[in-house]
Amino acid sequence: MFKFLNSCKSIFSFCSVFALIIYIEKMPKNKYALIRYRVINRCLKDRTYVTKRQLKEACERTLDIYPIGERTIDEDIHDMRYDPKLGYNAPIKIDRRNKVYYYDYPDYSIDNIPLNQDEMDSLVFASKLLEQFKDIEIFTMFSGSVQKLVDALTIYRNYDAKTLQD
Repeated sequence: MFKFLNSCKSIFSFCSVFALIIYIEKMPKNKYALIRYRVINRCLKDRTYVTKRQLKEACERTLDIYPIGERTIDEDIHDMRYDPKLGYNAPIKIDRRNKVYYYDYPDYSIDNIPLNQDEMDSLVFASKLLEQFKDIEIFTMFSGSVQKLVDALTIYRNYDAKTLQD
């Protein structure tokens, strides 16, 4: 009986380790891609024009992974521009003559993604729900964050309403 339990235990351990390895192998691609997007965004914000090589080197330095292929940078830029799941719709332009990238709108940043109406309504609902519990002890540590969210949403909604009227 003990031999059977021990063999089951080792099979379970093997399966757990195998599942963990598969998870770890899959996870970094997404995590690293999101980090690369942020690095590319930062480069495009900090400089007027950036070469693919500069983007590649900045990603390599940030991730401490060598080498990152130029195709990876191309795919990241494509995803930032066109991937509907990301929703960045980044206005990245390519000057093929000088082989540089730049934001068509200098104030653009992936950090400043506008919310659609459903997302806005969801955040308003969540903030109002959380605001009701602000005096309960366990929620007091979140009260500052909730207030910031409420204030930001109020400003955003007022700005949106004003923009629509103009």
